[in-house]
Amino acid sequence: MARPIYKAEQTGDLEIQIWELLVGPGKKSEPAKLPGAGVAEVRSGTGVATIGDKRQELKSGTGFSIPEGESFQLENASQDEGLALRVVLIRSH
Repeated sequence: MARPIYKAEQTGDLEIQIWELLVGPGKKSEPAKLPGAGVAEVRSGTGVATIGDKRQELKSGTGFSIPEGESFQLENASQDEGLALRVVLIRSH
């Protein structure tokens, strides 16, 4: 599940949004691409992010970037709680 929670007033060519992403217990997301570059922070849960062909272990407080146009996939390692992330999305027009 992904949902935008904030959109900054556009200044110049940049658009900045904040999204929340959630992967249910024991679930794996489909591969996806953001409409821009992203900086993600794990808010709760544990799992793995696969960005392109690189895997990164995730736990609460972990941060990572998602380059513009790069495919990514999230996998929740917990059977009991959701994997929740907050992403600052930056795109230029």
